[in-house]
Amino acid sequence: MATVHIIGAGVSGLAAATLLAERHVPVKLYEASTHAGGRCRSSQHRSLGTVDHGLYVTSPADTQWQRYLTRIGASDATVTFAAPPLPRAPLADYAQALLMLGGHGQVSQLPAENWLREGWLAPWVRGIFGQAMEHMPVGALRHQWRRLCRRHLAMAARQASEDYISPALSTLEAWGGSVYFGHALSKLEWDGARPTHLHFARKKIPLAPDDIIILAVPGPIAHGLLPSLPVPLPMQPAITVHFHSLHRETVPSLVFPVDAPMDMIRYSAERMSVSIRVATRAWPRSDGAIAAQLWRALQQLHPYLAQLPTPPHVVIREKQAGHTVAPLTPVDAQQGAIILAGDWLDPLQPATLEIATAHGHRAAELAMAQLPQKHRPTQQHFYLNSRN
Repeated sequence: MATVHIIGAGVSGLAAATLLAERHVPVKLYEASTHAGGRCRSSQHRSLGTVDHGLYVTSPADTQWQRYLTRIGASDATVTFAAPPLPRAPLADYAQALLMLGGHGQVSQLPAENWLREGWLAPWVRGIFGQAMEHMPVGALRHQWRRLCRRHLAMAARQASEDYISPALSTLEAWGGSVYFGHALSKLEWDGARPTHLHFARKKIPLAPDDIIILAVPGPIAHGLLPSLPVPLPMQPAITVHFHSLHRETVPSLVFPVDAPMDMIRYSAERMSVSIRVATRAWPRSDGAIAAQLWRALQQLHPYLAQLPTPPHVVIREKQAGHTVAPLTPVDAQQGAIILAGDWLDPLQPATLEIATAHGHRAAELAMAQLPQKHRPTQQHFYLNSRN
């Protein structure tokens, strides 16, 4: 039977791999690093134990993400948070916001004196979508608006790797899929329009005539393997700091502060996790300076912490946390004999777990539709939706 070779074990690659394995399609998943999950991962630190590399926020409205969690048996592995209510603001401010959402251009075109802009939209755009106001097109915000209006948000109950990634690997292996770590694809060997070999650092893997390749890698890597692809979008960094602190706030809870150096705060047992989702300005500063600044900001928010020194902490830097959204034409997922997956394929959409899984599912559905008739799973229905 034909095999689907998936390059990249990030969220898109895992979504594609588990969907194919569920439909009894042979899958081989190759990952360049020693861990799966891509940017959605956790790591072990001596001072605080296991911490996430970011604050990954989802929503009950994220249908593709919920579909992924159900498939891997992790639908109960999340904790929900009440979304901040709509603020009290003059009706004129709401009218301006609605007119802005119905038009085109940038979200930053909303007048500066409109309280909704800096008091509600800006924290949401930065915290949820990881975008600065000046970079967020109105079309992207309009498409994501339902997430802003839902009454709940969700995050991993424990850690991202434990709740979102490890169950996917276990599910994939239980269904007969194979995972190979430390396999960075360096080259695709072609015979005319058909790829014949996958070149890794220490081995070359031949492909059968009916095999299919899914490239579920970041845009810059995909562009290096397929130079005909559009130039990748600019990437932006993010910084997350986890403080070990005995705070008095409600556990669990999630806050999007206004007029603060951070974009999001998660309170959990004996820990406060603070995220700078758009960290271009903070990036050159040292870890110690960033931690000290964020701790001072937490002390201002919570006066009972004022006399405490900076507690034990871990600073996590993600140099390429997501792309900058732009009103550009989406990249076609079907590139000849290669199928693409990844949150960067639609430049108008921010890099979220929902977008990553949606493109992973689409790649798997395209692969199944491309299988020879004798190799296709029976009694299956495929829905090729670029946006869900």
